Amino acid sequence: NHWPSRRGGQAKSDWKRLVVAKQLKQNIDSILRKNPQALIVAMGDLNDEITSKSLQLLITGQDGKPAS
Repeated sequence: NHWPSRRGGQAKSDWKRLVVAKQLKQNIDSILRKNPQALIVAMGDLNDEITSKSLQLLITGQDGKPAS
């Protein structure tokens, strides 16, 4: 994966990487529904930190937004 850059600043660009993370999460979940034993590696230039909302979405399934 090559996720969108932080061009213009992290605050202005976070939403772009969150959109991509959600799509990747959907793809991973789709694979796991078909094969719960699938081994999946997601790698690339993600342009984010482990604590960023986008990566937390992949790791925990939560994007850091308050529950509605």
